[in-house]
Amino acid sequence: MDPQPQWPPELQATRWRDPIAAFLATPAVAEARRGKPLDEREHCELLIAFANEGKLSVDSWLALLGVRRAPRSRLVEGATKLVRQQLREFVQNRARAPAKLFPFWANLMVDHGVVILPVAAGLEEGVFELRQRILALDLVAALAYPMCLLLDPRRSHGGELCQCGLSRCGIFFFVERTQRAGRPRREFCRDEHRDEAYDEINAARVRNYREKQKRNAKRKHK
Repeated sequence: MDPQPQWPPELQATRWRDPIAAFLATPAVAEARRGKPLDEREHCELLIAFANEGKLSVDSWLALLGVRRAPRSRLVEGATKLVRQQLREFVQNRARAPAKLFPFWANLMVDHGVVILPVAAGLEEGVFELRQRILALDLVAALAYPMCLLLDPRRSHGGELCQCGLSRCGIFFFVERTQRAGRPRREFCRDEHRDEAYDEINAARVRNYREKQKRNAKRKHK
């Protein structure tokens, strides 16, 4: 029995013009197979850095693109604001936000172009791991992919995303599990910001109390 299928004539005629074969034979793909690709968490960390800082280094953008090449388009003005707004909405409403936000970013990812390329990465001598390198056609796709990772409820990344509760900070970060006993750090990005926020809360309580006392005193004199 011949284990090979009998290909239809129209497929045989175009066999050597296969776009997948042409893609895999390009120098860019050969370059993409070298080196260790980013894992999912690293993609998310670079997205968070972009949201917090409003920019990324060239090397970070190239890592998100998956290969050293110039992207085909630029980010439009307001991209950072959009990413921050969407992340904030997600952190504030984890139950409902994914169903609302995920389709938007998934469509962006598809429309702007993302390719997943399997790569065999060496961990140590004689040990290898099959990883995935993400090739993004442009900067929008490079951001849309990690946004989808965060919004995917089957993955843990979104559940660990936090935003600092200090009003003057507000940066995004992943939950930090400290070595000391106690709950992981979720509400504030660092202990100093926690202490400062509590000082602000206490100061506001004192102001509110004094204002209430003044209002009560005015009523008594009427």
